[in-house]
Amino acid sequence: MSLTRRAVAPVLALALGGSVASPAHAGDDWSLERSSSDPALVSARLAKLRRNPFDSRHWGALRKSIGLQGLAKKIAAGRARSPSDQGWRILEARMDLAQGRAGEAADKLAALQLATTGKRSTQIFEMRVQALESAADWGTVVGLLERRA
Repeated sequence: MSLTRRAVAPVLALALGGSVASPAHAGDDWSLERSSSDPALVSARLAKLRRNPFDSRHWGALRKSIGLQGLAKKIAAGRARSPSDQGWRILEARMDLAQGRAGEAADKLAALQLATTGKRSTQIFEMRVQALESAADWGTVVGLLERRA
């Protein structure tokens, strides 16, 4: 094909409503969709959840894609890497609550609440009350709510 034809062909194709791009081969996968258990997607969601451990959307998505035990392992691994990280500590307590260890969750949240201020402190308090209610520790719940009022 001559240089003139190669230059004119794309312009002519566009003018006639065609496309310059060549079709992709059948084996090429250019989709942006990924499996919900794709390691890159799981890592991204876990990082977002660590930054905002009260995010129910990412918690639910991770729980659905890798299961409760898989999520528990990821949280335990993150906590082992960064034992003082508040996000991992909250997620560990949240996992205790999800796995039926409400008393342990309440104890962990009590320790966290002492070292936290601001909006996150309120969220920790609310989760602690929820854990104490699940543990049927009504005396502690009433005492907390009275002191808070």
